Amino acid sequence: MNSYFWRNSAHPWPVPYYFYPNSAFSAVRTAKCISPAEVKLKSDMRSLWEEHVAWTRMTIISLKAQSTLS
Repeated sequence: MNSYFWRNSAHPWPVPYYFYPNSAFSAVRTAKCISPAEVKLKSDMRSLWEEHVAWTRMTIISLKAQSTLS
């Protein structure tokens, strides 16, 4: 087995194990300020994602309910 993969009892198949520098997970502080337009865009994208999740869930539930009725 290649050392690139790591086996876990929860995963019977190889799971890629990537090595990242610690800086990839640490909070990096920059002097850059976020503009109000960027804040609005992020907020709008978050709302869009939440709507997508809700509509997808409702669609799956509706399709499942219809398939059990017929």
